This record gives sequence, structure tokens and C-alpha cells, in this order.
Amino acid sequence: MISAGIFASIIQKVLPATTAKIEGYFTASATVENCILSLISEIKIT
Repeated sequence: MISAGIFASIIQKVLPATTAKIEGYFTASATVENCILSLISEIKIT
């Protein structure tokens, strides 16, 4: 049986890493989205 203290320390170590991966993914998605929208805009203009 895992005590609450050990469980809490595991969560504190795992959660920031997971959050950072999720934030990195969304940042990358937003960058890709901006590039695609820019390309579409350029194609429509020309």
C-alpha cells in the first residue's frame, strides 16, 4: 500500500513533466496552425 505522502511526492514529480509536454504540444500546434493560415492567406491573395 502506498502512503499518501509517497503518492503526493510521485504526483509532484510526474505532473510538471506531463504539463510541460502538453504545453509544448499545444505551442507546436499553434505554430503549425499559424503557418498553414498564413499560406492559405497568401494563396487567396495571389
